[in-house]
Amino acid sequence: MQGLLAATLVLTDALNFMLDLSTCLALIPYFLATAYALKLGLTGESYENVDARTRRKETIVAGIATGYTVFLFEAAGLKFLLLCTVILAPTTLLYVKARSERGRRLFTATETALAAVIVAAAITGAVGLWTGFIAI
Repeated sequence: MQGLLAATLVLTDALNFMLDLSTCLALIPYFLATAYALKLGLTGESYENVDARTRRKETIVAGIATGYTVFLFEAAGLKFLLLCTVILAPTTLLYVKARSERGRRLFTATETALAAVIVAAAITGAVGLWTGFIAI
């Protein structure tokens, strides 16, 4: 994060860049949380003692929230999403280290796919920064 603060010294519109980047960084966990809520609602997991009307209502709200988050990604732009993955992809190594220290399985199939998408986007973002396709 200190690198981002140092980048504000050389960026022409540093405040707006940092606001856009931090907003996009907040969208990723929000998307994951809303998508998980939608999954729970659709599969019925953790809704054993809840009536169908409540489950349906919460599933609809989760679906709207997930759709809205996808729209916000579109509004933020591909540039900031790729820059976010450049920042977040290295944290996968911390996750792997923590899981392996506890002797747990590293990734499920879904987590493997999600990690692959994030790493691929990070590589795309890093190459974009290197080649000048993404300018900050």
